[in-house]
Amino acid sequence: MNGTTDRHGSGISALLTGDSCRQPPGRLVPAIDRNRCEGKGDCVVVCPYGVFEIGVLAREDRTGLRLVGKLKGMAHGWRQAFTPNAQACRACGHCVTACPERAITLVRAGHNGRQDASTAVD
Repeated sequence: MNGTTDRHGSGISALLTGDSCRQPPGRLVPAIDRNRCEGKGDCVVVCPYGVFEIGVLAREDRTGLRLVGKLKGMAHGWRQAFTPNAQACRACGHCVTACPERAITLVRAGHNGRQDASTAVD
């Protein structure tokens, strides 16, 4: 990223400071679609609050994936994004924009939807 601008033309420094965060911490949290996530880590890089980390999807969490999710998982060594610090999220949306697989959405805290929110809000 080396001090360049992001795809929307704003400076990376503004992106990383969280200047556009709109909510108090923990109201909205990122939910990760396990069938889409490839663990590339763009979310880790752009999040100004350290919400994300990359880890390996546990074997017991792989059984509910669709075929495409299982194939992606195997191809990427089951690496995926996790949110151990989800309560720090301030809903700036940088992670949503940065994710090349479009695997991240912001949901109300406590949401347990189809996108594996129980894993996404660890």
